[in-house]
Amino acid sequence: MQDPLTGQLYQEAEGSVIHEDTGNVPYLFAPLTQSVTASTVVVAGVTGKKIRVLGVVLTVLTAGQTVTFQTQTGPVALTGAMTFAANEALALLPPVPHGLFETLSGDGLFLALGGATLVSGFLIYCLH
Repeated sequence: MQDPLTGQLYQEAEGSVIHEDTGNVPYLFAPLTQSVTASTVVVAGVTGKKIRVLGVVLTVLTAGQTVTFQTQTGPVALTGAMTFAANEALALLPPVPHGLFETLSGDGLFLALGGATLVSGFLIYCLH
């Protein structure tokens, strides 16, 4: 198949993404559970690898919340500040092979909250 955004050729396989430039890259999963006003590590950086987020599910409970995905270094925002009302959710599924956003090589992925309301869910990512 060809990615409509990048033009890159890839082949879908159960539980993995096969990219022409990186080969077979398995899906990895990370839980999201945070309720502090701070940046918290979601996926630790891996030397020589980028963290490419392929899918996300987020839920916000009890009160409004602002959520931003950031790099560890800087930090640098990888997404805009996403504002949620109480009991709202976001589901970016199925996984997008070309990715939604990614870190620089070796950098960790953080979740930053604007308040102390519980945010939970998971993300699907790959290292490449």
